[in-house]
Amino acid sequence: RAELVLDADIPTDATVLVRAAEDAIALTNITLAEQLARAAVSRGGGLPASELLARTLLWQDRTAESEAILLSFDPAELSELELARWGIARIANLQWSFGDTDAAAEILTMLQQRITHPSARLVVDGIAAALLVLDCRLEEAVTLAQQVLAEPAAPPAAVGWAVFGGAMAAALMGRTADAAQLVARGHAVNDKIDALLRFLLAFGEVRALTLAGDFDGAQARSGDIVRITSPGQYRARAMANVLAATVELGRGQLHPATARLEDTVAALDTASAASWSFPARLLLAQCYCGLGRCAEAAPLIADLREKVDCGATMFDAPVRLAEAWL
Repeated sequence: RAELVLDADIPTDATVLVRAAEDAIALTNITLAEQLARAAVSRGGGLPASELLARTLLWQDRTAESEAILLSFDPAELSELELARWGIARIANLQWSFGDTDAAAEILTMLQQRITHPSARLVVDGIAAALLVLDCRLEEAVTLAQQVLAEPAAPPAAVGWAVFGGAMAAALMGRTADAAQLVARGHAVNDKIDALLRFLLAFGEVRALTLAGDFDGAQARSGDIVRITSPGQYRARAMANVLAATVELGRGQLHPATARLEDTVAALDTASAASWSFPARLLLAQCYCGLGRCAEAAPLIADLREKVDCGATMFDAPVRLAEAWL
């Protein structure tokens, strides 16, 4: 309905367009989401519309544009709920596009200092759990995630971030039963969160199932994500391929995993996709080692080691394994 309104040039309340843009993002229809978000911005949609537009640009690898939109707002002038929305969008941009963990941590600290609204604070604590696991502070990630999930009124976004942080941390520590419990909680909000968070939940679950040796379960879960992505949305498609390749590598199917990952790494070969491409390059390095393609593996692993030493601490252990394979 919102798309038809745009085509007909009928005066429309920005709220309708904001809701439609949110739905388009949830369905990874990013091109349409950008059109709707831009229309909402032009109709006075304020921060909610601009934050959605910034997210659509992030997904399309236009992260400098995304950051410029977010920086046009002064956080000191935002309400707590607006600040939470603005801050989480900036953290996503800084952490997963620019790979700037220090800047993301600074934004998180500001949110923790300023936000007291119960629902908004739970979302902030949820994303804090996600950042803790990325910093390899696994016990802290699980503890904070469980605190968030213990709140019956926790909003879907808070649950989603907490499940990603807690389940990934539990899986990396070999606590597969705890990871499975957390993952089950994530399933309840899967249709209420956006595409970025939905992918991260799936990534955590597929990693957990693969580490536990449940390859059939992991393949079924990765297939859910692959089926709902459009080939035209290269980043979403590439991220879905990371899930599929995780299972293929776990099964020892190195040839199909290698072909899939080479395409994925090529699709994410930009500076602003550094964090998105890290898991793909790590899996590809392991595949190269397993196939004896050492000349191709060596420079890839050296680059991964450099990234880990600069802050991608969650991946230290698997990079060490890749170095051992090499």
